[in-house]
Amino acid sequence: MNPKATRLHFNGKEMVLTGHDLPPPGAAEVRIRAEYSNISIGTELEYIRKARASGQPAPPLGYSLVGIVEAAGPGASVREGQRVLALAPHASAVVVSAAHGSLNVVPDTLDPAHATLGTLASVALHVVQRAAPALGESVVLFGCGLVGALVLQVLKHSGAERVAVVEPDEPRRQLAESLGADVTADPSRQDLQHALRTAAGTAGADLVIETAASGSVFPSAFEVLRIGGRLVCTSTFLDGLAVPLYPDIVEKELTVMGAHQPKCPPVPVPYYPYSQFENRARGLEWMARGVLKTDKLITHRVPAAEAPAFYARLAADRSVLGVVIDWTEPGGSL
Repeated sequence: MNPKATRLHFNGKEMVLTGHDLPPPGAAEVRIRAEYSNISIGTELEYIRKARASGQPAPPLGYSLVGIVEAAGPGASVREGQRVLALAPHASAVVVSAAHGSLNVVPDTLDPAHATLGTLASVALHVVQRAAPALGESVVLFGCGLVGALVLQVLKHSGAERVAVVEPDEPRRQLAESLGADVTADPSRQDLQHALRTAAGTAGADLVIETAASGSVFPSAFEVLRIGGRLVCTSTFLDGLAVPLYPDIVEKELTVMGAHQPKCPPVPVPYYPYSQFENRARGLEWMARGVLKTDKLITHRVPAAEAPAFYARLAADRSVLGVVIDWTEPGGSL
């Protein structure tokens, strides 16, 4: 008899937990019993919003799961009993590829709940690799949610001289300061541009990175950039955005680029020095060593049984920063 698993998904009307059978792992596959999975708040809410509008089920939600390998097929790159980070959706157990570069072994010293941040750490690394800040450059980061907090820390290890963070929520601005931001600014204040010019220099910022999941930040992002500056966009906007090319981009000769972690090669290739696998490994190692500080990034651990109802809080409650679903005690309480 095949083992049972529970998965969390949006059925077109609401978040639900449903049961299903798991097939045995095939060649270069493993079955993982989940411990925790990480909610990617901005991306998942956008897919849920789009699915609710159409009345259709959303694509599988979640892409960062940590658990123990229970069974391994022939040719798997990991062995039974190891704790691994998998690119897998929210579920109590999954069967996934274990080909080389698919799974990362979690360091023994790292809290498995925090290890779910390894995928988002790889997102942050890819963002900064795309942005390529040069030594001494000034950077303005819009948004200090989970990805923004990780991007900020990677920037501080990348050679950027000054990093300013624009964030409307005061606790998140305080978080940014504790993680090394040189300046923080509230976008609702009249002196926002003055504060950012002070941080970035009178000519403007060399680089702006958007992790805010809000199109409202772009006018300020264009304004604070110097002539010839660079803008890196990271958020998911399924309906697109209306962004004026002129004068904001054309007159200032700005470079605008996207950073979408799935476009990073899964494994190293000769013409690109980074890969998803290596970035996840680096992120896990940096978290284990304390280079990336994560003690303030997981604000909620939600038992699986309570996860469907918890999604209603994600859009409105700014105290929710990082959320992991706990699959080890599905009947627990908050």
